[in-house]
Amino acid sequence: GGGRVRGWPRCAKRRASASATAGPLPVRSGTVHGLVSWYSLINLRPELIPAVLAEFARVSSPRATLLLGFQSGEGERVERTTAYGHRLPIAYFRHRVNDVTDAAVSVGFEIYATVEREPALAHETTAQAFILAQRNDR
Repeated sequence: GGGRVRGWPRCAKRRASASATAGPLPVRSGTVHGLVSWYSLINLRPELIPAVLAEFARVSSPRATLLLGFQSGEGERVERTTAYGHRLPIAYFRHRVNDVTDAAVSVGFEIYATVEREPALAHETTAQAFILAQRNDR
């Protein structure tokens, strides 16, 4: 059962990828077994994080895994005129780890691990955060 994601062939173990805006995901409720949001949250104002995590919870099956990676800070907006060695105006947000974990718990995720570390790679200029969680049974 289930719909196909365009561009992905049918296979015995279905793996699909979908991208979307901060609005509703193009996925049926309770059908996703794992979500990865790798540095996508930095594009969202802090007040939008609870709604995005609620949408992740909506599409998640019971016991689905959630992995988040983002730049951490105090919720501040960062504006740059260059990125990746190019003149490219860019703005993003550094989120508070506790705010993100609190929002995840409030919509039914159980937090297994959080890591917050200082910049360690050559291209990093700020602290990084990672959260591993699992959707509670419904």
